[in-house]
Amino acid sequence: MVRLPARILAISIVSFCATGCPNVSGLSPERSAPGEQIIVTGENFGAAHGKSKLLYDGTPMQIVDWSDSSITATLPDPKPAGVYTVALLSGGRTWPEAQTHELCTVMGPDTCPPIISNVQTVINPKNGLGAFVTFETDEPATPSVTVTGPEGSFVVPPQGTLSFAPNTSHTVAVLGMREDSTYTFAISAVDAAGNVGTGSIEYTTIDILPHVFPFEVVTSDPARMAPGYLFFTINAPLAYQGAGFAFAVDNEGKLVWYHKDQVVQDIYRRANGNYLYTTGGGSGDVILETDPFGFTVNTWTTAGVGTDTFHHAIVDLPNGNFLSLSSELRVIGGYPGGETYDVVGDVVVEFDAAG
Repeated sequence: MVRLPARILAISIVSFCATGCPNVSGLSPERSAPGEQIIVTGENFGAAHGKSKLLYDGTPMQIVDWSDSSITATLPDPKPAGVYTVALLSGGRTWPEAQTHELCTVMGPDTCPPIISNVQTVINPKNGLGAFVTFETDEPATPSVTVTGPEGSFVVPPQGTLSFAPNTSHTVAVLGMREDSTYTFAISAVDAAGNVGTGSIEYTTIDILPHVFPFEVVTSDPARMAPGYLFFTINAPLAYQGAGFAFAVDNEGKLVWYHKDQVVQDIYRRANGNYLYTTGGGSGDVILETDPFGFTVNTWTTAGVGTDTFHHAIVDLPNGNFLSLSSELRVIGGYPGGETYDVVGDVVVEFDAAG
């Protein structure tokens, strides 16, 4: 046997890769059962496998199809459930660009969690401190999102899941974040067997203070406050961009939610989590019901209800009807000389959900 010098051997390896070293870049599906087929993609596999092999957990797989950029192979059967390495053996060596594959049992209980993919975040156009998290799972699952930021952690309540569940496409709305802060959204998805898939993404809220909301918290004593958020409204067109706002602040007085309209009078939270408030419109006063994410759910106009105005209070009655303040023109007489005067006074109006 002739032993080549080390440097000549090194040159031969470089020469072997001069036309491109094998590279495994992808595998699908990422999870399947024993005996099923998987497809490995990459480059420089060779037109035919020859002496090259695709290894699953170190053991050669049965090849179904082989090309320079794609290999189809059959998973071993039987094989216990678990996560295994898929690697390419070519030119007498195992190339390091390996992929992992999850093997699930066909018989017996489901042991594989959902695979979470395509995780994205979108700012809420109605509230710059809110966001929507969207993602997909490879099987129907029920989503959950835990939000962690400077003020601690909280789990998005079920009302925040806007997509039907269980599902494979998911949308979760996140509220209650402070401005100019970075949060981690920890995502979980539970399938019918109780297996939990996980994922995460970071999100940074926009900087909106002080040029949009120039108010200052003078005193805040969280120890003496009930948990939750404080809601209030401001209607100062000259100071607040010619509009009215509803605000929510946390126990430290930090802004975590807002809603903008022409005017926002008293705001009330319904039992279903939505909000009622009175605002102005080109054709008269309007009562709006919005969801917590800022989207209009119901609208009642003065013309539709048959009253002159809406102003200030709106009350949600147990029977499903609503009370609000309106106005009426009254002619007051009995003055010397027979004089009369027009006086506008408040009246209480009740109307049902249909207006």
